Amino acid sequence: MLISLDQAFQYIQEFTGFISPGALAIFLTGFFYKKATPNGALLAAIGTFVFSITMKFTFPDFPWMNRMLIVFILCILTVFVSAFVERKGVSDKAIEITPDLFKTSRIFNIVSVVIMIILVILYAIWW
Repeated sequence: MLISLDQAFQYIQEFTGFISPGALAIFLTGFFYKKATPNGALLAAIGTFVFSITMKFTFPDFPWMNRMLIVFILCILTVFVSAFVERKGVSDKAIEITPDLFKTSRIFNIVSVVIMIILVILYAIWW
C-alpha cells in the first residue's frame, strides 16, 4: 500500500486527520471559549477518533479533507454541549484576552519584516 510516495503521503494525511481536528477544536475552544471545561476537552479528544472512524467506515469514499472539517465541527459542538450541560459558567482561571496580549516590540516587528523580505526573495529566486 505504501509503495509509491503519493500513496504514502495520502496515507499519512488521512490518518493524521483522525487526530488533528479534535486537537485544533480543543485548542481553539480552550483559548477563545471561556466556558469550556476539561470534560468537554476530554470528550472532544475521544470524539475525534469516534467521529473519524465512524465517518471513515460509514462513508468510505468521502474525501478525507471534508471528513476532517465535519469532525472538527462535531468536536467544537461537543465542547459547547458539554459546557452547556455542566453549566459551570466562566472559569476564574480563564485568561482575559485583550489587545495588550498581542503587542510586540519595535525590534521584533522590524526583524519580522526583514525575515519576510528574505523569504520572498528566496522564493522568487528558486521558484
